[in-house]
Amino acid sequence: MECLGVFVPLWLSIMRDESEEAWEMQEEFDPVGLCRTCRHARSITTPRGSTFYLCRLSETDARFAKYPRLPVMQCAGYKEESG
Repeated sequence: MECLGVFVPLWLSIMRDESEEAWEMQEEFDPVGLCRTCRHARSITTPRGSTFYLCRLSETDARFAKYPRLPVMQCAGYKEESG
């Protein structure tokens, strides 16, 4: 989404829109994306409360970022965590 020539993230544009449709989208939007349910991801929370997602595939495959930029909406290595 473009706003005065500046990129505005989807989550921010949703939060600025007060329509019913925008509120429904906000409820469905996950700021982490696929990493939240991927068996290769490990969440790491710092002492200051920030949470990062480590992709363990990055240890053996250079195609994957160690700490991917979130939200991850598609990933070749995604495998849903079982059980």
